[in-house]
Amino acid sequence: TAICYAIFHSISAFCNTGITLFPNSMVTFTNNPTMLLSMSTLMVIGGFGFISWKEIFKRLQNYCSIRKTQLSLQTRIILQYYGIFTFANTILFWILERSNTLAHLSIPMQWINSLFMAVTCRSGGYLNVYIHDLQNASILTVMINAFIGAAPGSTGSGIKLTTTALVIAVITSVIMNKHSIEMKGRKIMTDQIYRALSIIILSLLWISVVVFLLLISERGLQFIDIVFETVSAFSTLGASIGITDALSNFGKIIISLTMLVG
Repeated sequence: TAICYAIFHSISAFCNTGITLFPNSMVTFTNNPTMLLSMSTLMVIGGFGFISWKEIFKRLQNYCSIRKTQLSLQTRIILQYYGIFTFANTILFWILERSNTLAHLSIPMQWINSLFMAVTCRSGGYLNVYIHDLQNASILTVMINAFIGAAPGSTGSGIKLTTTALVIAVITSVIMNKHSIEMKGRKIMTDQIYRALSIIILSLLWISVVVFLLLISERGLQFIDIVFETVSAFSTLGASIGITDALSNFGKIIISLTMLVG
């Protein structure tokens, strides 16, 4: 039984599905660093992107050789932003939840659980705390990270880190009054900028329309619950705030379509 559970959850974590055989997801393991760190590692490996891993392994193989392998712009962006988002979200979750859902844990376990939350909210969808116990600020953080998602060419979801990085570069260039968009010394083509902006605008438009429709059809549900359910479905996060069973047939169809569109 233990071997079957281990195989299932290893595959599930690597594929960032958010599906678990445990009734309370990962809540039972808040004091189990081995489980949390193992699942976090698998989610990072799956969400990092197969092409990027290939480049990194090739770079390590040629590290001691005369011929040096240069990492692509995409891999360098993923390394930078994956690290920044994970580090920043770990600190943010600890600040927000250290006196709330993580209050019963020791300081080291609070940081491990915060790291797990920072990784799983990207696209994993596993819950090490009951999501309805989170502060609204934490729930918003989960939604933002789920919307951004993981790396392209990975088992993760969302609009992808590279799309987000490109939009950040555009905003930075506008603020600094630059006439061209550059990332790590490379000029970005205009069509790539248009594509990234279109992805974000169309995604936000779809989410807004779905939230509007659900607010009409599901009048007994809270606004933030509907928004979270919609963003989670579009991002194929796999997490729910607990209202899925309460949705009407129309609401379930809309949420199903949102998962397909995402």
